[in-house]
Amino acid sequence: MSAYIDSYKFHETLWSLSISNGILLKIINQKDCYENSYLHILVSFSDEKIIQLVFDKIKEKLPGEFKNLLKIKGFRNRNLLQKAADKQENVKVHKFLWDLFYESCNSVESFINFLKKGDDQGDTTLHLIVKFSTAAVFEFAFEYFEKFNLTNLKIKEILLWREKNDRNFLQTAAILNKSLDLHKCLWKIIEKFVPEDEIISMIEHKDKINCNLLFAIVRFNNKEITEFTWEKIKEYLKTHQQQKEYLEEKGYKGNNLYKNVTYRNYEVSRWVKNILFEYGII
Repeated sequence: MSAYIDSYKFHETLWSLSISNGILLKIINQKDCYENSYLHILVSFSDEKIIQLVFDKIKEKLPGEFKNLLKIKGFRNRNLLQKAADKQENVKVHKFLWDLFYESCNSVESFINFLKKGDDQGDTTLHLIVKFSTAAVFEFAFEYFEKFNLTNLKIKEILLWREKNDRNFLQTAAILNKSLDLHKCLWKIIEKFVPEDEIISMIEHKDKINCNLLFAIVRFNNKEITEFTWEKIKEYLKTHQQQKEYLEEKGYKGNNLYKNVTYRNYEVSRWVKNILFEYGII
């Protein structure tokens, strides 16, 4: 599909062709074997100049269909913002798309409700950003909220959103995002808006497979992020006894922390064994 081609001139030439509106609409709506449309692929891989060109051309050629095309769903029933969150690391693309969808929503409340919608896995746009994207994109999102003059309470409410498996943003990032910068950025923003007692709740909260934050980290992530996260946890679980009790928790299938990680990652496994020994648990 032409959406993969990273050439402004190519797209400009393509959109200058004389194609009937009916055929053009059919081409835009057509999906590949992964259920992604032309627009889903475009927002995943193109830069902001190409994307702006395409949307300007759609407005020009198909003005009556423009709002409907913004609602098109792709893989896992993801809208265009969710698809960009999954694949796109260019902050300028996210800014263009957020502006476009904010304008189409007509109000701040409607736009935030749109962002809160989950895909088939229950992931919101922001959950997908912390799973797959960068610190710069996540920071952009919360800078965007600032222009709405949202109260700290409203931003806190957003930061406490959970996805279908009952994971908060810290747990979601723990599972898939191996960028230390993203984890640092996430903690920085959470600490700015979420009170200490609620951060402790985020640390202690268990998802649907019975994993708290540390279980999620050691089960799915690397040693660098495990060590960083443990240092953050210790800032909130301040006493040795609190930390020990947290390390003694049972997780997935009733396993302890060591059994949870042994078969996955040697470096993390060794870290877990050492920390459990340090606290006199093994």
